[in-house]
Amino acid sequence: MALIAPSLRRQRWLWLHATLAGLIIASSVALVAPAGRQALEGAEALSRGGAADPWLAAALRVERVAGAINILLAIALVAIGVIKPSLRVGALKRGRRREVSGAA
Repeated sequence: MALIAPSLRRQRWLWLHATLAGLIIASSVALVAPAGRQALEGAEALSRGGAADPWLAAALRVERVAGAINILLAIALVAIGVIKPSLRVGALKRGRRREVSGAA
């Protein structure tokens, strides 16, 4: 959408919103999914009576930390998507009131 409308290219909040979404996707693909796969393999080995591998704890730690970071990024993503556009609308309304009161 930003590629179609030139006015959207100038809105920093939109680019920040898209960047955060990209970071969430990249983190999920690069960190959470592989660590989850390793943790699942380790858990399956434990359920079959195998010994706990040291990489299982490391995989769970990576999954836990990267997952928490993704949650924080998602909260920031929602906050930017909700708060920034509403602040812009409020600023536009205040600007219109000033124009009307200044013209009177």
